[in-house]
Amino acid sequence: MQGASADKVGFKKVLTTMAVLQAGLLYTLTLVAGHKALFTLWVCLIAFMYGGNFALYPTASMDQFGKTYAGSNYGVIFTAYAVAGVVGALLKGDLEKAVGGFEHLTFLLGGVCTTGALLTFFVKPKMQ
Repeated sequence: MQGASADKVGFKKVLTTMAVLQAGLLYTLTLVAGHKALFTLWVCLIAFMYGGNFALYPTASMDQFGKTYAGSNYGVIFTAYAVAGVVGALLKGDLEKAVGGFEHLTFLLGGVCTTGALLTFFVKPKMQ
């Protein structure tokens, strides 16, 4: 779905929209935590946004850096994503304690997504 949307309107708009939606979901995750069905829906939507990045990053990589090194560039991006996932999982408990609990952690991560959405406005088209 995200890939098809990016083909129609461009990866930047879709990536920004996904980051904003994920931020909203993270900001409100603790509000729905008491409702099993809503909490499950929120978590699934967050995972959907997370997975959508894999559909967008190849296009974004080629648009920004060209097709010549598309495979190796995407390999670096994919590897960084994997490393960040492992490091994030390892640091989650300590980070949760440092910020004062799960509620604050979801808000912090929502802030990271908001920052990511704002940073997309600085992405310029590739120089020809």
